[in-house]
Amino acid sequence: GAERKDCTVEAVQQLDPGAATPFIVTFEQGKGRHFKPGVRVAVGTLNDSILISVPGPNDEVCASLPIIMEILAKRPDKAIAAEAIAANLRGLLRDKMARWHGTAAVQA
Repeated sequence: GAERKDCTVEAVQQLDPGAATPFIVTFEQGKGRHFKPGVRVAVGTLNDSILISVPGPNDEVCASLPIIMEILAKRPDKAIAAEAIAANLRGLLRDKMARWHGTAAVQA
C-alpha cells in the first residue's frame, strides 16, 4: 500500500536489494493517506526462496494467486514476474475505477 504502515515491499528489498518493485498505481505523495508515491508489488529472491509481496485486501491477493503459482513453477526473471503481477493488478484497478467513477483513469 501507500500508507506509512505498509512496509512489505521494503522488507523484500532489505532481503534482496535487487528485487523488482513495479508500481501498480501512483499518487500525489502526502495527499490524504498517501505517505508513499504509490502502490508497488515486489519479487525478490533469497537463496532458493522467491519472495513476493502484493497489496491487499483479499481481492488483490486472490487475483494474484494464479500468476504467483506460475511464477513458483517456472521461476522467471524477477522483473518479468513482478511486472506480470503488477499488470494484472493494474487491470483490476482500472476495472474497479471504471465501475466506481465511469472512467479508467488509473495510471502507473
